Amino acid sequence: MSLALQDIQNGEGVAIIDPHGTDVEELLKKIPASRKDDIILFDASDTERPMGINMLEARSEEEKHLIINSFIALLYKLYDPNHQGIMGPILERTIRNVMLTAMSDPDSTMIDVMRLLTDQNYSKTFMDRITDPLVRRYWIDEVASVPQGKRGENMQYFTAKFDRFVTDSTMRHILGQKKSAFNFDDVMAQKKVLLVDLSKGKIGEENSNFIGLLLVPRILSAALRRHSLLTKGIAYPDFYLYVDEFQNFATPDFATILSEARKYKLNLTVAHQFISQLDDQIKEAVFGNVGTICSFRVGVDDSEFLENQFAPKFTKTDLINLPIGNCYTRMLVKGQPTPPFSLAVDWNKITSTPKNEEFAKAVKEMCRLKYGVPAEEVEEYIKLRAGYEEKKEPEEAPLPKIPPLGRIPF
Repeated sequence: MSLALQDIQNGEGVAIIDPHGTDVEELLKKIPASRKDDIILFDASDTERPMGINMLEARSEEEKHLIINSFIALLYKLYDPNHQGIMGPILERTIRNVMLTAMSDPDSTMIDVMRLLTDQNYSKTFMDRITDPLVRRYWIDEVASVPQGKRGENMQYFTAKFDRFVTDSTMRHILGQKKSAFNFDDVMAQKKVLLVDLSKGKIGEENSNFIGLLLVPRILSAALRRHSLLTKGIAYPDFYLYVDEFQNFATPDFATILSEARKYKLNLTVAHQFISQLDDQIKEAVFGNVGTICSFRVGVDDSEFLENQFAPKFTKTDLINLPIGNCYTRMLVKGQPTPPFSLAVDWNKITSTPKNEEFAKAVKEMCRLKYGVPAEEVEEYIKLRAGYEEKKEPEEAPLPKIPPLGRIPF
């Protein structure tokens, strides 16, 4: 939190994903008033004015596939982290075709994806918009040829992976909005301060992990889109991403961030408790790409792993017995590693930063009014897209009744 606060004070663009919510709460009280207009507070527990995240928003065909691949990786992380067969190529193929179909309509959300899986006639409304011939053949040849009983069985298996994210009212109101509350490209380009409060105590651990897994690839995608600026020689600012409880969001996208996104000035700071919480791919990406290593006090198992980074200057016993506020550091300067050295941070300054409670309350209210949408409006749109309230054509006025000839008055 102290590092993020320094970046904010220096006027940098910052995003913080906090699955506990406590760091965001504390940070709000310490942010300089001069940065008030730059703050975007995404509070996932705000059920009265939820902020939207449309997972299907894409600006190009390449971005569509990037979003879909990230979503599939997200499902693997949630349902099949050890690749035991719960997920598989059939499910991946279905997800790709259904999401590409929904993306042909810019107003689509995850509600439409769910309806495409459950309503066999809904895909017909997208056929005129689908430009990919393979996606069209999927619906015309494959889906249409599956017997009704078998199709229902397959769809139950598919929808089980989506159901909890559209039936839970908190998630539905976030994912069911056709327009996202903020644009990640603008957040990075304009040096905004994005604070993401994913408190597990308020929205549940599964929802917290899901939203975090959703936001990380969106930030990565925004960073990679800077490539067009890089090729044109246009300068763009650094952006700093902080992620707490990193192990909950450690998908292959993070390996991409570590190996590629830094050339697009996306700077990553992650925090977690133990090295063993990371799988081998992510762990190798971390230690293979990080140049400067700073280690505060660690446990026995981690000390054995980190000892090689600081040997022969410091041993694992030194790493275990570090006092609070002290660390060992090995830096990378001009491409060359420096000898390890000890460092003491100004702990008193960190813990004594003044707080402004009234400012924090004002910023919260400002953000929810500026970026949130009333839950009633969101629910009405969801009902429309889900087919519960279909638009009806105006009925023609009935023709006047003509009385029998024998009763025509003269």
